[in-house]
Amino acid sequence: MLLWPVEAIRTWQAGLG
Repeated sequence: MLLWPVEAIRTWQAGLG
């Protein structure tokens, strides 16, 4: 997966929200 950073950041950001 080349979009691992995007998905990881999105999930992390969603968790903070």
